[in-house]
Amino acid sequence: MSVLDLFFNLDIMRQAFGFLLQGLGVTLILCAAVVPAAALAGLGVTATLRRARGDDIFAACGQLGARADAHAAPPSPAHDFR
Repeated sequence: MSVLDLFFNLDIMRQAFGFLLQGLGVTLILCAAVVPAAALAGLGVTATLRRARGDDIFAACGQLGARADAHAAPPSPAHDFR
């Protein structure tokens, strides 16, 4: 078998063509999101996105989880910020 037969196997290329098109679609979607964001960042426009954790102030800062763990073992002295 020659090098061309190994690297340009048309049967395998036909089988992989659908995956290649799918990857191209994902690449185009990423480009559609990243290129405008990079252009805006280059102009100095920034935005911060975060996942909402609830309307309650304690939920927003993660304290509800701490309240639920109130019965857990106390924090070690290295992490005690009282």
